[in-house]
Amino acid sequence: FACGKKIGGAVQRNYYKRLMREMVRKNKDIFAGFETLIVAQPAIVQANPENLQQDILNLAEALGR
Repeated sequence: FACGKKIGGAVQRNYYKRLMREMVRKNKDIFAGFETLIVAQPAIVQANPENLQQDILNLAEALGR
């Protein structure tokens, strides 16, 4: 998980990384066998956590699961 400085300060970047890690952890069966780098874009600040989770699940499906 990676967040650039355009997302905000360290506290905000770490929050979004924790949020994404938790979403992948809750759905680890979908991500089993993947080595994935997820990079947050600045639009994540306006994203709703429920929509973010759906986007991450759609990403896993697009990768072939």
